[in-house]
Amino acid sequence: MYRKYRLSFLFLLFLIQVSLASEVEISPKPEWVTPVSFPKNKNKSDEAAITYLLSDQQYNLNQKGIAYYQKVVLEINNLKGLEQASELTFSFNENFQRLILHNIDVIRNGKLLNRLNLEDIKTFSSQTDLEQRQYNGVKTALAILKDIRVGDLVEYAYTIDGFNPIFGGKRFGLFNIDWSTSIVKQELRVHTSQNRSIYFNELGKKYQKEEGNKGITYAWYFENRKAIFDEGEYPSWYLPYAFIEFSEYKNWSEVREWAETLYSEASLSDEILEKIEQWKNESSSRDEVLGKALQFVQDEIRYFGIEVGDNTHKPNKPSDVFKSRFGDCKDKTNLLQAIFQHLNVKSSPALVSTYLKRSLDERIPSPLAFNHVILKAEIEGKSYWLDGTMSFQRGGLENIGRINLERALVLDGKSKQLTKVKREKSRSKIVTQETYKVSSFSEPVELIIKNEFYIAQAERYR
Repeated sequence: MYRKYRLSFLFLLFLIQVSLASEVEISPKPEWVTPVSFPKNKNKSDEAAITYLLSDQQYNLNQKGIAYYQKVVLEINNLKGLEQASELTFSFNENFQRLILHNIDVIRNGKLLNRLNLEDIKTFSSQTDLEQRQYNGVKTALAILKDIRVGDLVEYAYTIDGFNPIFGGKRFGLFNIDWSTSIVKQELRVHTSQNRSIYFNELGKKYQKEEGNKGITYAWYFENRKAIFDEGEYPSWYLPYAFIEFSEYKNWSEVREWAETLYSEASLSDEILEKIEQWKNESSSRDEVLGKALQFVQDEIRYFGIEVGDNTHKPNKPSDVFKSRFGDCKDKTNLLQAIFQHLNVKSSPALVSTYLKRSLDERIPSPLAFNHVILKAEIEGKSYWLDGTMSFQRGGLENIGRINLERALVLDGKSKQLTKVKREKSRSKIVTQETYKVSSFSEPVELIIKNEFYIAQAERYR
């Protein structure tokens, strides 16, 4: 989802390569867009800094990929709203997407004032994920509007055209229908051809299907949606904001089959084989060898992801990761699996979500559901869920902590559903012993606190 938000000073610290908006295009809205007008009689339900009169979002699923269109109309109610509305940002991935601006207008006293000028738009290589050690090719276009006043209406529309080719022919996407501010009128549409089968997760709101000569349109209409107050302090899998998903993936098997094509490289270089022999010579058991392999991937392959081109989802070759000594979760998992495979240990990559967890049961099948990959290893009838991005795990596979990820899609060539990841039992714990030493009623009391950390708790404090 591409949303308007205010560019803060802290965010600017992570932006590099400021340039004129040569990557940004200006053109009229596409012909496939259904025109939507904003309401003249607004219903102000609160004293918000900005009143959103309209949010119109439309997807066009075509042979080349996906085009996403959004039109927003807002009213500036006070000085705080003026500050927020005077800076518009648009994010896109320069590797496979184009940003096309259609209009940025101010409506004042019934007059339409054009504020769309390429010279006023700057683009940034906005690597907000650099702090998470990732480079993903995302750019941000910033439009700073001139002569904006309290009471003005601001209307802008744009299209993000393009779709990551790593996903092949199947399309998917998501609408966020709840915001942290109220919306007077909201319309959502998915335009597609007659020959595409689309599956939806509508969370109680049924679409209206509209058929025409150019294809099928699925539409949703909302009025006067109230702001959602995010209280926080709830499990990560609980989602307070409603959404609508669509996907061409019929089931989890199809998602698994797509992902398995990305993890086909398992060859090992001579350098890796030499390292494995070294571990064998230093170890007294296979479990110890496997522990050394995991520790090597976690500690000596530093975490950094260059997620451009195919590498947004396809891991690099194990030999390349071993040589460069860096990689992200998929690179680390692929290397670890190749090593385990060489040691005759059955293992498979497993797609997971670090925040959706059990709520994956409520999502429709698509690659959008996952943001992380780990390794599932089968050793003597027992499953081990191993994360190459963890640190300071010691003591063999039996004694390492496990993140409670709850659900996983295992790329084992046969899984048809999500697999439940069993929660680790209470071996991960902190045992605190407090000893009070009292020598007399007149002397100070000595307090001795002893903490013992086990498994995941010990890893957290190392």
